[in-house]
Amino acid sequence: MTLKTASLPELRQQSSDRIVDLSAQLEGASLPYRGKFRIAAERLEQYLEKRVLLENASAKTAQIESYGSTLWQERFTRLAQIEVPKGCSLTAAQLRDAVWRAIPPGKFKRFQEIFSDPHNYVVPQFTINRRGEILFIGNPDFSKMSVAGCLVSIDRIPDELCEKVRLVEFTKEERRDPVKRFYRKNDIVVINRLKRLWDCCEAVSKRDFRVFIIQKPESEATNRYKDTGPFPVGFHGTILFTREDLSDRVTKKNPLLGPKYSNPRRIAHFVTAYDAYRRTLHVDLGYDGEQAELSALRVGIEGSRKRIDSEWKSGAPKYQVESVRSQVKESLSTATEALSNGVNRHKARAVELLAKMVDSRDSTGRLNPRATSVVMERAERHLGSRLGEVRAKKSHNDTDESLLNEIINAEEAVLERFRLNLLQKADAVMLPKRESRLRQIVAAVRTKPAAEIMTELVPERAGLEDITARPFSTFAGLLRVGCLELEGALQRRQFKDAERAAVKLHIVTKLFSANVNIERMKDCLVDPEFVPVDYMKREILGLRQVLRQQILAGVHVEEYEARFKALARQVDTLDSMLDKRPGLRASTSDRTEYFRQVKKSLDLIVPERLAWDLVPERWRKASGQEPTQKTPA
Repeated sequence: MTLKTASLPELRQQSSDRIVDLSAQLEGASLPYRGKFRIAAERLEQYLEKRVLLENASAKTAQIESYGSTLWQERFTRLAQIEVPKGCSLTAAQLRDAVWRAIPPGKFKRFQEIFSDPHNYVVPQFTINRRGEILFIGNPDFSKMSVAGCLVSIDRIPDELCEKVRLVEFTKEERRDPVKRFYRKNDIVVINRLKRLWDCCEAVSKRDFRVFIIQKPESEATNRYKDTGPFPVGFHGTILFTREDLSDRVTKKNPLLGPKYSNPRRIAHFVTAYDAYRRTLHVDLGYDGEQAELSALRVGIEGSRKRIDSEWKSGAPKYQVESVRSQVKESLSTATEALSNGVNRHKARAVELLAKMVDSRDSTGRLNPRATSVVMERAERHLGSRLGEVRAKKSHNDTDESLLNEIINAEEAVLERFRLNLLQKADAVMLPKRESRLRQIVAAVRTKPAAEIMTELVPERAGLEDITARPFSTFAGLLRVGCLELEGALQRRQFKDAERAAVKLHIVTKLFSANVNIERMKDCLVDPEFVPVDYMKREILGLRQVLRQQILAGVHVEEYEARFKALARQVDTLDSMLDKRPGLRASTSDRTEYFRQVKKSLDLIVPERLAWDLVPERWRKASGQEPTQKTPA
C-alpha cells in the first residue's frame, strides 16, 4: 500500500472531519446534550489544531537543540527573521531574496527546497559590504556543507520515502493513520536520519542537483549523527531523484520572503539507476500522450469556434446554424469528458468553462454565439497553458533521462571492458599454449610480479573504485575483492587458488553482462500496449552467448553449474513466452495479459542477486555491498 503524506492543512481538516462525524452520530440526542457536546467538540478541535502546530514547532526547537543551541545561533539565522540593517536601501523581502540567491545551487539549498517550509529556510550568518554584496561569515564551502543545521518541516518528509530508506518503520496502526505517522516522524532521531542520508549523497551533476547517489557515510557523518543508529545496509548506491513541482507554482507575492524563492520540489527513491531511468521513460510516455490529447482537443475547439465566427451569423440558413451547433456540442462534449478527471488547474478551469456554455444565451433567452465563441477561446488558452507546462516538464524529464543514461552507459562501459579483457587474456596470461600449464605459470610468476600480471589481466581494475550506482556497485564491489584474492594467490604462488579466483571473477562479469541484457528488455516493457518481441529475442540471443563463454578451459567450479543451469531454464521460459505473442487481431485484454506474463518471466531473472549468492561469503563481507534486490520466490 502506497502511503499518502498528509500536509498540515490536511491534518487540521482531518481533525475537523472527525468532529463532524461525531456530531452527526449524536444528532438524535437531546438538545442540552448536543449543545454541551458541540462546545466540547469545538474545544477539542482547537486543541487538536494547536497540537499539530506545536508538534511542528517543537520539531524545529528539537533540531536546533540537537545541533547545539548556542552553536546554531552563532552559525545560522532563519531567512524569514532577517531584518534590514541601517543604511541598507532594500526592503526586508528584497534583502531576504538577495541572501537566498547568494547561496549557490547545491545540496544545502536543495535539501531545504524539498524538506523545509520557506518560512523555515536557514542561511549562514552574513554581513553586507559597502557595495551591497552578501558575504557569509567564515566563507563556508556550500558544496561540502552539512544540512545538520537545516530545519525540516515534518509534513515535507514523504511517508513513502521514510519506509523505502528505513528512516522509520511504521506500525500497522500508523500505516492506517496519517496523523499518527506525522507524530512518529516528529522524533528527532528520524529527522537526523534524514539529514545523515542527505549528507551521504553525491550529486550526479554539479549544475542542476536533481539526481543524487547515496554513498557510504564517512567518519564525519557517523560522528555527527552518532545517536541515529547504524546506517541502513544496502542503500548506498541507490538513487534519490528530485523534481520541481511545476503544477504548484507560487503565483501570489509572499509578503515575508518575496516572490522569487524556488518552487517546491518532490523526491523519489529508486533502488537502481535503471529503475530511475525507466521512470523517466514512463513519464515521457505520459507527457507524449497528454500532448497528443490536449493538442487534438484544442484543435477541435478552435475549429468549432472559427465556424461560429464565420458561419453563425444573423440571416444564416437554419441548416447551417444547426450544423455549427452540432459540431460545437460534439467538440465540447468530447473535451469535457476527456478533461473531467484532470487535477491540473488549467484543465479544471477549461472544463468549468466548457460545461457552462454549450448553448450560451443572452438576457432575453436568445442564443448568443458571440458569448459562446469568447468562452471557447478562454478554454483554448487554458489548454495552451497546460501544453506549455507539459513542454517545460518534458524538457526537465528529457534532461533527467539523458543524465541517468550517461550514468548507466559510463558504469556499464567500465565493467564491460573489465569482462572482455579478462575473457580475452586469461588463457594467454595464465594458461599459455605449447608448454605445461603449471610450469608456464610458475615461470610467469617468477619473472613477473603478481601486480604486473594483474595489470595485464584486469587493466580496468582501478576504474572499479569510481563506480557508485546500483546495480553496478554490487558487481564492482565483488570484483574488487576478487582481484585482491587473485593477486594474493599469485603472490603466494598458489596457482590452483589463482585459477579458481579468475573463474569466479569471470562468473561475476558474466552475470553483470546478463544483467545488462535483462535491464534492456525491461526498458522495452515501458509501454504496456507494445512488446517489441524481435528486439527482446536479440537480447536473449546475446544473453545466451555470454552465459556460454568460458575461460581457463578445464577449470570448473562445480557449485556454480546447477545455478547456471537454473538460470538457463529461466531464459528458456522467457524465450518461450516471447514466442506466444498475440496476433494482430488480439483483444486488449489478451495483450494486457501477455504483457503481464512477459514482465513476470523477466522479473524472475535477477543476475545481480545471483552473483551475490554465488560468490564466497568472505567476498560479500569484504565488498562492503549488499544488494537490495531479493531472490524472487
